[in-house]
Amino acid sequence: MKKRAVFEHDKREKTLHLVQVAAQLLEHEPFAALSMNRIAEVAKVAKGTLYLYFPTKEALALAVHRQDYIIWFEDLKRWCQGPENDFAAWLIDSLRRYPRFLQLIPLVAIVFEPQAGEEALIQYKRTLIQAIAEIAPLLAPKLGLDPNQVAPLLIQINAMIKGLWAHGFPPPTLAKILAHPEFESLNISFFEFLEQSVNQLLMGLKGSHQND
Repeated sequence: MKKRAVFEHDKREKTLHLVQVAAQLLEHEPFAALSMNRIAEVAKVAKGTLYLYFPTKEALALAVHRQDYIIWFEDLKRWCQGPENDFAAWLIDSLRRYPRFLQLIPLVAIVFEPQAGEEALIQYKRTLIQAIAEIAPLLAPKLGLDPNQVAPLLIQINAMIKGLWAHGFPPPTLAKILAHPEFESLNISFFEFLEQSVNQLLMGLKGSHQND
C-alpha cells in the first residue's frame, strides 16, 4: 500500500512538472511551433516517458489550459468578493493579464479536444463543471442574475472570444490588407468589441431575469 501511495505521489508530481514546463514554453511559443521533443528536452525526461503521461501534444496543451482555467476562476472568485461591479471591464483585464489563457481558448474545440483523448477530455470537462458550480452562487448576485444563468453566460462569453479572435488578431498577410483604408470598416479592436458585447449580453440576461 505504501509503495502504491509513493507511486501515485510521484506520478502526480511528474504530471505537474510536465504541465508546468509546457505552460512555460507556451508563454513564448505558439502551440503550432511547439513539439513533444522540445517539451521532453526542457523537462529533462525521455520522449517515451512524456508520451506515457500525455499521449498527444493536444492532451498536454489541454492540461495546461485546464490549469489556466483553475487560476482564472480563482481570480473571478476574488473579484466577486470585492467592491467592483464592472464585470466586463474585469473580464478584459483578466484576459490581458493571462495572455496564454486567451491565446489557447480558440484552439480548444477545434484542435485540442479532437486529439486529446477521452481521459483528458473528462478531466477537463469535470474541472469546468465544478468551477462553474462553485462560482455561480457568487457571481449571480453580483451581476443581478439567477444562478442558473451563470453557466450559459460563461459559455456565451467563451463563444464570443473564439469568434472574435480571428477578427481581432488576423494573420500577418490579412492584417496588412485590412490596414488599407478600403478595408478599414472590417477592422475591430478585440478587447473593446468584446467588452461592448459582454455588456450587451448582460443587459439582456438581466432584463430576462427581472421579467421572470
